[in-house]
Amino acid sequence: MWRRLPALGNVPRPRVGLALAVVVGVLATLLSTPAAAGSPAPRGSSGVPASTPRTTPDRSLDAAAVQSPATTRAWRRGECRNGRGVTVVVDFRSLGRGKIVRCVQRRIGRGFSGLDALQAAGIRVRGVDGFGKSFVCRLQGRPRPREDVKPGPGTYREKCRRIPPKSAYWSYWYARDGGRWRYSKTGAGGRNVIRGGFEGWSFHAGRGDAKPPRRKPNRPGRVADPASFGSVSRAGGVSTVSAVAASAGAAAPHRLTPSRHSSGDASTRAARRAAEWLLDDLRSGRLPGPGGRTDWGLTLDAFLASRAAGVASAEAAEILAALAGELDAYLGPAIYADPRARIAGATAKTLVALAVDGRPTTRMSGYDLRSELLGLMQKPGDRHPGRFSDQRTGADSSNTVSQALAVIGLARSGDVPQPALTYLRRQQCPAGWFRMYGDQGRTCADGQGAASAPDADGTAMALQALLAARATGASAFQSSIRRATAWLVGQQAADGSFGGGELTAGANANSTGLAAQALDASGRPAAAARANRWLRSVQILGPRTADTQAAADTGAVAYDAGALRGARSGGIEPLARDQWRRATAQAVLGLAGTSFADLGGHPVEADPTTTAAASPSEDATGGTGWPRLLLGGLAALVAAGAATAALVRWTRRRPGLPA
Repeated sequence: MWRRLPALGNVPRPRVGLALAVVVGVLATLLSTPAAAGSPAPRGSSGVPASTPRTTPDRSLDAAAVQSPATTRAWRRGECRNGRGVTVVVDFRSLGRGKIVRCVQRRIGRGFSGLDALQAAGIRVRGVDGFGKSFVCRLQGRPRPREDVKPGPGTYREKCRRIPPKSAYWSYWYARDGGRWRYSKTGAGGRNVIRGGFEGWSFHAGRGDAKPPRRKPNRPGRVADPASFGSVSRAGGVSTVSAVAASAGAAAPHRLTPSRHSSGDASTRAARRAAEWLLDDLRSGRLPGPGGRTDWGLTLDAFLASRAAGVASAEAAEILAALAGELDAYLGPAIYADPRARIAGATAKTLVALAVDGRPTTRMSGYDLRSELLGLMQKPGDRHPGRFSDQRTGADSSNTVSQALAVIGLARSGDVPQPALTYLRRQQCPAGWFRMYGDQGRTCADGQGAASAPDADGTAMALQALLAARATGASAFQSSIRRATAWLVGQQAADGSFGGGELTAGANANSTGLAAQALDASGRPAAAARANRWLRSVQILGPRTADTQAAADTGAVAYDAGALRGARSGGIEPLARDQWRRATAQAVLGLAGTSFADLGGHPVEADPTTTAAASPSEDATGGTGWPRLLLGGLAALVAAGAATAALVRWTRRRPGLPA
């Protein structure tokens, strides 16, 4: 993985030659957060260009602030009072204008840079000629072109034609709430802000080191998020946010669903922070896959994670609302241009999501998900009776995880056909583990190749499916449950971690999260607690990551220890973000300690009709973050919906919850 090149910023440095300056300028323009003029701006920023004058005179320091009368500005005066936005402090020091303190009053998403925060706070930014805003030379018009700055003997006038000298420049700082100011070694365009933290700018003139802003980075109080943005109804025994609140994009009150952990323990707190980080990456209820397009399977993983962590938010409702508008693209008809095409894993996961949401019906956008799923089960006389298989897709990409999701969805919306349970149990080998890819003409005794190797992810999901089926009254599963549990316990490493299958054998958060969830559900709390401690050890949370480049992504869970080390030194790379999202989604399941059998609350009642059937834009010159780099071949594979062996292997590299 290539390392991110830092954006050029206000770090003292020797002057460079013209040729080198041109090269660096081009790199800064292409690779740093500030985009070229005319690029689309991030959500929630100031509504009009920074040069527009106010209509009403204002003699305060905020007199230069710009506010469109037709829109609500993205900032307010003073420090932020909760952890959703970011506080921007500009200290003019020797320039003699005091300080500006503003709260960018919006939920800060991933990729929101220091430069984005500065401009969202309504601060006018002037960059060096030829470098754009990669080098800041003037804030709020200061120092003025004809203003005499006294950096030492003699005077200096800032023309913004060259990089400012180290004796007269705007120094850039950052801090966590309640922490201390730290000088940034990275330019503002290349550093993501800390959500709930502080961004500082302090003008330095003279010899010696620059000094931080003369304002302590402390919020005046921690005020809970408003709890009255939308109505909350009860459906199926679990609170759900109304569609009105979701469509308005309002934040709903957070509440903890019942879990095996106490509400104040470390795992619960870690689960909540991880789920909030994941939801912050949503855009209109969607998460992108590695090719940049919406990945509905991953998006539903975020939904399940939010419910597991007890974060009953408007974002979770927004996910289902967005999916309802594009269900054809997820289930198969739009992908294969065939109204009868169906993907078993996608159908199963959607049914599980509806059950977790507490809906008394299994219908969405004209689909009856329970009936659809039952229609995908192979019948007696077929090659694999009881297996839920893709239909009219050219190949069958279903596996043990999709089979387990199908059993869970059916168990939570009614009863489970016996052939489906029989087929799932056939995938369990004598040692207790479940293979991922089904029979394929082999039994466990025939060998342990790709088709029949031990797999912790498949075993964890199958175990939870059997537990869900048992909760409906199905019997004769105790032996299978006991053997699967014992095998999982035996696979746990000394540090508490788990590996997955053949392609994901090393310790990783995806497999550890699923295994911890299954162990907790099957009555092995000590083993689950050890797994949770390992998950927290690879999470961006606490003192070990507080003052590192990873701090902007507090709450995220790394795939493994190596990924965490990389993020601490260089932040989360854009191309690696997909892996972080998947790892975090499945880590939350283990941290929360709630199984799929009761995730979201009590199982919904069976649907009687199916049981019988079997923001404002920023300154036009503002930046939008790193350019999105597309993985062309993979994007084409996903877009085409090719359920080939290559897609199966791709699914295995992202274990746990396919489709």
